[in-house]
Amino acid sequence: MKTITLSLLIAVSLISASFVVMAQDPDEDVTRGSFLTSRPGSANKPAGSQSGPKRTSNNAPGNKPKSTTHPTNTSGNTKGVDSSSNPKLVGSGGDGSSTDAADSGPIGLGYSLYMKDPRGNIVRADPKREFHAGDHIRIALEPNTDGYLYVFYTENSGTPQMLFPDARLNGGENRIQAHVPYEVPSSFETDESRRWFVFDKNPAIEQLYIVVTRTPLNGVPSGDDLAAACRKSGRGIETCSWQPPADVWAKIKAGLTSEVRESESKRGLGTPVSENEQVAATRGIGLDTSAPAPTVVRMNVSSKSSLLVTKVELNHK
Repeated sequence: MKTITLSLLIAVSLISASFVVMAQDPDEDVTRGSFLTSRPGSANKPAGSQSGPKRTSNNAPGNKPKSTTHPTNTSGNTKGVDSSSNPKLVGSGGDGSSTDAADSGPIGLGYSLYMKDPRGNIVRADPKREFHAGDHIRIALEPNTDGYLYVFYTENSGTPQMLFPDARLNGGENRIQAHVPYEVPSSFETDESRRWFVFDKNPAIEQLYIVVTRTPLNGVPSGDDLAAACRKSGRGIETCSWQPPADVWAKIKAGLTSEVRESESKRGLGTPVSENEQVAATRGIGLDTSAPAPTVVRMNVSSKSSLLVTKVELNHK
């Protein structure tokens, strides 16, 4: 009898707990649904996201190996995300202003982490798992708006460096398109060793700061200004790794305090990259509503927020 009573109590506790969890689901469902329904579809097609040339990589010589990705939009302009092949990873942050943000809806970002499994297959992985020396990963980013992308990296919250934009890639430009997936690093690198972040033997907390904004960030150079900043530093374009000044970095990190809704799904973990994702990444087109949803979706609560800052923290043991 005691056993039955105890079992019933446990069952009731579990059911009660499930209601608590379910109470949180509606907001997550709304966030994820709002993000996914803005993808291209028969009745909702973001401009310029239905076709495009095949993406190409552009390896630039330098003193240290780099991993690059070059998303291409339908007009043929290439954009890229560059990051060191050092087993370390990146994070997000930003500051900017926009006059039409309120008319464009809240800025959102979906991201999924991909990992090479022991058999060499590329599968989705949980961003919160532990990573070890030799693990190969890349991250796929999907913004819900046209605008600009910035990627910064820190190790153990140390000195930040900007991985993208990069003066060597597309003249330092960093424009992006709604729902076009951007890989960091790119799976289309001609040098296979540059297609992955590979963790080294030194444990650390690797942080990626990803910024999506509708207007360029104040105080963060891009294009010709980035090339000029690199030349002024004395390191030149080929070896330049721009570091934001303390005041600029503080503004970028302040973006993390904005009110954001987040939805995380375990669905799809361990599954390979879908054909939809491969085609979209290859041709530089928007993911449609039939493509798998990102593992994590983050969206500003307010449509007046001109940027979205996302911090991806990777536990490197």
